[in-house]
Amino acid sequence: MSDSAAPLRRDVRLLGTILGNVLVEQEGPELLQSVERIRKRARSARRNGTVADIGELGAAEDGVLVLRAFGLYFQLANLAEQLHRLRRRREDARHGDIARESLADVFGRLGDADLERARDVSIRQVILEEELLPEKKLDEILNLKKLTQGGRA
Repeated sequence: MSDSAAPLRRDVRLLGTILGNVLVEQEGPELLQSVERIRKRARSARRNGTVADIGELGAAEDGVLVLRAFGLYFQLANLAEQLHRLRRRREDARHGDIARESLADVFGRLGDADLERARDVSIRQVILEEELLPEKKLDEILNLKKLTQGGRA
């Protein structure tokens, strides 16, 4: 069985490497060293269930640059995740599978008892109570449906 998250990890690693090269090119190796030191401490703290001690950042400008570097990294990681979701949806469609966390998936997992109950309460409430989709994801889907039907979100 293949690791479905491997392409995502590869993309995030590639984007992180490119960002590191840009940081060195634009601000020097010291900035990358600071970012890497903090990243390693944060990973270690996460593994140990503690809070990372990032130490002194030096001048205020250095702190701003480190924060910007992490902000850019997370933006790039989010873009990689969006691409990965599209990649998985295409793969599901190619195999005729129902996309995970789609309305078709949710309704497919609703049992007869859930459908009976849905007559008395909103479908939204049943989906949330049965934890078939996170509330944020459900709201995104419902708002998208309104927009595609010409309504307002």
